[in-house]
Amino acid sequence: GIYAYTAMIHHAQTRCTTLMMNACGEVQRCTYTVDRLVPASWYLTVQSVDVNGRESVYSEEIVAAVN
Repeated sequence: GIYAYTAMIHHAQTRCTTLMMNACGEVQRCTYTVDRLVPASWYLTVQSVDVNGRESVYSEEIVAAVN
């Protein structure tokens, strides 16, 4: 089957680690766990939105197999 899942995830729902600082501020790596996916191959991308509502381009797509 083909499934679509869209979620707006607030920064407070993620776990982030600061990797370094640059002229723009902190560079972070953040993780989030998507729960309750049915068994299938899921194709996932990420897009970020800053405090001014500016959207990034989508990340590269990854495929996750849920058994």
